[in-house]
Amino acid sequence: MYLHHRSWHSRGTNLARKYPIQIVSLLILLSLLLPAWHTRVQAASTSLVISQFQVAGSSSADEFVEIHNVSNSAINLNSYKLVYRSISGTSDVIVIEAFPSYSLAAGKYYLVAASGYDGTVAANVTYGDEKFSGTAGGLAIKRTSDGAIVDSLGYGNGVTNNFVEGAAVEVPYANKSEARKSSGCQDTDNNQNDFERKDPSAPRNTSSPAVICGTAASCSSIPQIQGEGTSTSCSAVSNIPGCITGIAVSGFYFQDESGDGTPNTSDGLYVYKGGSWTNTEGLKVGDKVKVSGSVIEYYDTTEIQYATVTKVGICTVPAAIEIFPLTDPEVDPTTLYEKYEGMRVKMSFDGWVVGPTKRFESRYEYGDPEIAFVDFSSSIMDYTRIMESDFPGYQGVNYLSGALGYDLPDLDSGDDIAGTYITGILGYTFDKYELLVDSVPALTTVDNEDEINPQEAASPTNGQFDICYANVENLFDSVNDATDDEVYTAAEYDAKLTATAEILVNDAKSCMLIGLEEMEGKQSVYNALAAKLNTLDLDHTWSAGYVESGDSRDISQGFLWRNDVSLVGSITPVSGEPYESWVTDGALDFERTPVSGTFRFNSGMPNQVDIHAYAVHLKSKRSSTECSADDCTDKREKEAADMRDILAHHNNAGEYAIAGGDFNDVIGSTPIEILNESADIYGPWNEAEYHAPHIILEGQLEAGRIFYTAPYSYIFSGESEVLDHMYITANLKDAPGYFFNAVHVNADFPTVEHASDHDPIRIIFYTHGANLEADATAKSAKKGSVATYTLTITNNGYTADTFAITQSGAAWPVGITPASVTLDPGASATITIKVFVPFTAAVGSFDMVTITATSAGDPSRLSNVTLTTTALSRN
Repeated sequence: MYLHHRSWHSRGTNLARKYPIQIVSLLILLSLLLPAWHTRVQAASTSLVISQFQVAGSSSADEFVEIHNVSNSAINLNSYKLVYRSISGTSDVIVIEAFPSYSLAAGKYYLVAASGYDGTVAANVTYGDEKFSGTAGGLAIKRTSDGAIVDSLGYGNGVTNNFVEGAAVEVPYANKSEARKSSGCQDTDNNQNDFERKDPSAPRNTSSPAVICGTAASCSSIPQIQGEGTSTSCSAVSNIPGCITGIAVSGFYFQDESGDGTPNTSDGLYVYKGGSWTNTEGLKVGDKVKVSGSVIEYYDTTEIQYATVTKVGICTVPAAIEIFPLTDPEVDPTTLYEKYEGMRVKMSFDGWVVGPTKRFESRYEYGDPEIAFVDFSSSIMDYTRIMESDFPGYQGVNYLSGALGYDLPDLDSGDDIAGTYITGILGYTFDKYELLVDSVPALTTVDNEDEINPQEAASPTNGQFDICYANVENLFDSVNDATDDEVYTAAEYDAKLTATAEILVNDAKSCMLIGLEEMEGKQSVYNALAAKLNTLDLDHTWSAGYVESGDSRDISQGFLWRNDVSLVGSITPVSGEPYESWVTDGALDFERTPVSGTFRFNSGMPNQVDIHAYAVHLKSKRSSTECSADDCTDKREKEAADMRDILAHHNNAGEYAIAGGDFNDVIGSTPIEILNESADIYGPWNEAEYHAPHIILEGQLEAGRIFYTAPYSYIFSGESEVLDHMYITANLKDAPGYFFNAVHVNADFPTVEHASDHDPIRIIFYTHGANLEADATAKSAKKGSVATYTLTITNNGYTADTFAITQSGAAWPVGITPASVTLDPGASATITIKVFVPFTAAVGSFDMVTITATSAGDPSRLSNVTLTTTALSRN
């Protein structure tokens, strides 16, 4: 889901996204450096080939292998078998000993699947339990008569079995497959070149249309290159004519002047000129050109890359074809929009913004603005917040982009946006279709009232203390330190510091301890931010510390803390001992070294408490050779397990601890579930209140005010999600109590207004607390008699406290003994409640009284029970 490509940008650069581009060229380079024994030389198959395979879907047993008859005649499958080898295996593992007798017609497909396969395309034959490794292995079709290999492949890093042809293909991760290009026909005896990722998998069986190899359509025009499917069968093209319709940062769009008249074939195409291209040729809209180059599917976008372009005159830009906004989130946008990919279109819409205006870095004056919205005609209820788990992919969401050099307004989540016949090019990038406007659009917008969640300051005088975590999004200074450094001007740096400090002081209420992520690894930067806080927060002075994280970009984790918080010991990196002995496997797997510190709150007071705090920034979803999964989920799983074990150690030692920060994964992901499954730690996002329905119910929309209840701290492509997490030891959860939430001041607001793309998260702990329980909450008594209740009050705070016991709501007389109790932490006392039933009470009538225990140390800490007494007859 998170491998994205913005085709008009420089590839391989940081696009200020949370999920940077996978650097395909690096992987290709690595494959060329593989030792010679990775390569098996064999003539391309002329009979059967493995045309697609999946090693895991919804479960590890959800496997399949698709076979394609690439010959021009039928083949009886009974003469062949399918085998598997492990990463370095030298002997076959039988998958299918011999296929059933079946005449597979020329160009047809045959689907082999494990018993755990759950795809919608039926398997033609199944085998038993799962056979394939999810990280690396090899597959081969062999003749049963002599065991000769007909076709084979290797997948994954480090594979050394002799099934590899040329270089191994990448491992296809869960619910994805690797498919042979050109509909199963391409066979250059190099697995890496011949296969491409399918996301999601798209298996074919004997009922699927045949594709006869060697009969590919001509590739002499844009419509022929695009074809009617979702991918092209063309490779190299020469002198493709067209009219330029839009100039992007790294290339341009052009369109066939007359089209081919086929409604299911796009007449437009993107030409990628390279990340450093600056249009020295002076290309402009309305130039008639001829283009030559290689045709590729770059993350499902058909394009010509590194092309040579010849201007041959001027042209009339083709008229825009009307398309309609997506309104059904259950419909795959590909079915509606693929036939227009790269073409000039026009759209009318009226909706609400679900992704505020983001401006990505660009050489154009306005950057690269993007807005995500849902149309009011959608089946999605008006003003709903779209969560990343709501619909497959980006279904139901529409996107406007200014990537062709045009500006868009700066809008917040929940604002209204409308336009009539807005023209542009329909591009496909980052797994979604976008309307790239080709002029300044005439938009009607409404700035609805912003919904924020105002915070209350913690009250140290009542024993409260609070902790925050904030990803401050590339807070770098104005000095180039000869690293992979993001450099601001002096004015930009000061503005970034000021905006960040204002949020931490004004919105996060000068949180007493703040864990920071994505700060430049320099003490001077931390000190500069602390100085800004000192200027804004006149009641406190601030200190800062960090550790080197080892990150290639020099982003680090650290802490800011107020003068009423004491650092016990020093700020330390989470490396070596004792941490290695605390984790299950004895090895730390952090990509960026977390920072640790022990902080004392309410120092010198009876309710003094020490908290072991960790600031964490887990591995991003950038593909890496260190990872087995394409988005490095496996790496984050190991990091999450390490953090789980460290917190569990503190909990089992009777110590309080907290870890938080940018975990780079969402609720429900496997790294987060690893943390959630531990009984020793607890994540406040798991509270039921954060998983209430997040739609806007009738009556909740008042004067454009949008109410949100679902958990989120980040918005990507209009989908809200939680990337910032916090985990506390179980003993902290069971303490007096806490209040937790994200501080919604960044994610919902446009780039020009927010200080970061992440919302901070904040937790307030209470050191005073009471728990009141009754032996029964309902009793009956005769008229003129007394119902007696026994209540138990427990001090579940950290310090000795006095509790006042009061009653409210009663119509009948109530007696309380005693009316006040003083208890040590963890101690309990018995309270007697007597309810007198009047002689005049009607039989069957009842009275309700609420008994409340209030902490003297922190009057906001209450516990109450409601007792119901029913009158009985005196007889």
